[in-house]
Amino acid sequence: MPVKVHPTKRKVRDIQADIKKNRNKFIGGSDVGSIMGVNEWKSAYTLWAEKVGLIEPEDVDDKESVWWGTQEEDLVAKRFEMKTGKRVRKSNYAYSCKEYPFLVGHVDRLIQKESKAILECKTTSAFNKTNYD
Repeated sequence: MPVKVHPTKRKVRDIQADIKKNRNKFIGGSDVGSIMGVNEWKSAYTLWAEKVGLIEPEDVDDKESVWWGTQEEDLVAKRFEMKTGKRVRKSNYAYSCKEYPFLVGHVDRLIQKESKAILECKTTSAFNKTNYD
């Protein structure tokens, strides 16, 4: 049986600083690749060391790829709407699992008229083309 998710009481836009400060208190979508051993930039051990406070997480806010990815979310969402005919809207909530409250997600868009559908807007650089051939 799938686990139900529910929005937290506070909107993400109101707690951006808190999210960064409290990332060690939850497992988010960006952590899963490290946990599963498929993240080439961060090992499960490094993630664990960050979560327990042994090391400071790298601040990626000023990375060019992070900045561009954030800027391009609206464009990716609009293209999705054009290609699929489905409408999306921003989700300003953090979602946590009722059964496992340490699992938290921040989704980019909710697909309207579909109760369990989300859109994660991802971009990459042309320099990464060989990674996807």
